[in-house]
Amino acid sequence: MNSLCEIKKPGNSVLNCGCGSAGPLPILDLAGASIRNPFSVASVTLNTKCLKNPKVLLRITALISAPLDVLTSITFRVRKCCSDGCSQYVGGSYTSSSLINALSGKSFEFQICDCSVCCECCTYTLEISNATLAQIGTTVSGQITALAVEEHF
Repeated sequence: MNSLCEIKKPGNSVLNCGCGSAGPLPILDLAGASIRNPFSVASVTLNTKCLKNPKVLLRITALISAPLDVLTSITFRVRKCCSDGCSQYVGGSYTSSSLINALSGKSFEFQICDCSVCCECCTYTLEISNATLAQIGTTVSGQITALAVEEHF
């Protein structure tokens, strides 16, 4: 069999999920300025001790709700804090900017692949880093699913 066509043995994996919410949020008319103390929405902890060279796929889903129909702009980031003390953002920033319907809210989803696992146990936290909210009482609930799979060479 040609080495390019060989079937590789699947790697071990670890799956975990977490959820949470932030709000009701105050009026934030910051015109895109960074929030000094970001609002934490949801987090998940993943222990990759048993994996060799793991890659972590994060799937984030947020539901933005407001008491009235309102135009909002919310920027999300994911912070990784590990048991060895390192703390950094992974991926980029992701912005939801649209009219929020008071009856149904708005869902917002994105994915991040973290290839720089720094130690055995890390917590990934979804944060609101920038926002323009013209209406008091907006809430954001979120869910993070983390899947780590070891890489075989």
